[in-house]
Amino acid sequence: MTLTAHASYVERRARPRVPQPETKGLIISAAIQMMHDLPVNAVTYREIAARAGVNQSYVARYFGSQQEMLIAVTEELSQRAKRHWANPDPRAIINDPEVRIRLMVMQYLLAMGVPPERFADQTREQVAALDEHFVHRLGYNERAVRAFRAKMGMLLMLTHGGMARANGVDDATVNDVVTLFVDELEHGTASVERLGW
Repeated sequence: MTLTAHASYVERRARPRVPQPETKGLIISAAIQMMHDLPVNAVTYREIAARAGVNQSYVARYFGSQQEMLIAVTEELSQRAKRHWANPDPRAIINDPEVRIRLMVMQYLLAMGVPPERFADQTREQVAALDEHFVHRLGYNERAVRAFRAKMGMLLMLTHGGMARANGVDDATVNDVVTLFVDELEHGTASVERLGW
């Protein structure tokens, strides 16, 4: 009598075991890839696991909940955004799809009741880098820096996903708004002086 193993068991056993940090990285990367095309609420454990090539149970095991997995996504995107901080280019930041995805995930999590403080450490380094750029390169004071940084954040919200289209703004106008912001930023000292900042 010959014993044969069930095909799915053999297939599962044939997969090499991937260490937990690498598996978590695969899951996070898969989620980010999916969010380039799908809204956050359409990204499921099952689809993430399939794209990452791991068992669906790993997603829950390694992150505990979908919220924690999405927070890990924002942390990873925050790390990836560091490429902008050595020499911040507002246009590149606003147009970076991963910066937009991070904002989209954060908005989703905030709407789900995650406290804003969960993102404070991620954001602190980015804020410091932008402030440094605005102060040293452009010569703005603290009040002007806060205003330009807030305006940049609002532009990010306008340009991500379908928000602009939902408000009747076409892509060409979004590009014009970004161009106008960059010009205001680079030549805003006269406005800052007029405002008494």
